[in-house]
Amino acid sequence: MLGPLSVLAVGGRSLPVPLGAWRGVGAAATTAPVAGGAVATVSFSASGTPGVLRPAQPTDTRPVPVLVDPQTAAAAGPGGRIALTVDGLPVIARVAGVLDRFPTVDPDSGGFVIADEATLAAALDAQLPGQGRPDELWISTGHLARVRAALEAGPLAQLDSSFRVDLDKQLRDAPVARGVFGTLIAATVLSVLLAVIGLLTALLGGARDERAEADLTEQGIGPRGLRAELRVRLALASGLGVIAGLGIAVLLTRLAVASVRAAGTVADPRPPVLTVVPWAALAAGAVGTFAVLVLVGILATRALIGREQAARPPRIPSTESGARTESAVR
Repeated sequence: MLGPLSVLAVGGRSLPVPLGAWRGVGAAATTAPVAGGAVATVSFSASGTPGVLRPAQPTDTRPVPVLVDPQTAAAAGPGGRIALTVDGLPVIARVAGVLDRFPTVDPDSGGFVIADEATLAAALDAQLPGQGRPDELWISTGHLARVRAALEAGPLAQLDSSFRVDLDKQLRDAPVARGVFGTLIAATVLSVLLAVIGLLTALLGGARDERAEADLTEQGIGPRGLRAELRVRLALASGLGVIAGLGIAVLLTRLAVASVRAAGTVADPRPPVLTVVPWAALAAGAVGTFAVLVLVGILATRALIGREQAARPPRIPSTESGARTESAVR
């Protein structure tokens, strides 16, 4: 039997500790708790495991909420409860959610269980103090160089570390990734050049249809109006071309993902490869291309219409028109 026990509080007062409400875990066992009892009866078993006498903890009555894979969730008991063994200690958990996958967990593993670190540590420490101390740390930082330097010298050099930026670089440097990315860049540059050349040829070069301009000139439209009309046509054609280019870009993105899936080095990837369309980058590229086309059109039409108007001979009214005018005046 243990007790009575008292603690020295602030101010020098002695406060009794109700050992009767404490419980034994591990190799220690107590009789039925007595609320307010000053004495506890404790027995120990020769199991070779530590025995701890402690106050009641929330994890004694409330299971630890966890996230699990579908197979583990299917094996849960009534109310979603599952019995876990963490570092050799039993833990009662409750399935709070199901995940198809989790980062850093191998697809061929037997499953996974994700719990809040503080809650799980409290449950483990309640059975064996110090057992809930974490042995793995994930760090999100904007000072990567300092973290690398700290892990390369001193006591921290004994730790194993890996960096997400290094993993991303390895994936980007893979032959398949470099080949697909280079193809997309080349296709983008070639498409922009062909769009600029084709548009300027159609509207300003030999393929330009001057009948509309001739009609406007016959109606008395001057060089400024002709330039404005030509620039409007150029802007409309540019907009239609950019929209068509966006559609082609989305198609190329899907084809790129399909080519990566077809590569033997990443066959049947886990998690599966998904098509992620970079809408922000495409929108920025579309706006930039449209602005370049419009700017080139403005610069090209600034002097073109003026030179054409100056090169055309002035209109001289015919004799018949003059006679009719004179007759009408009389």
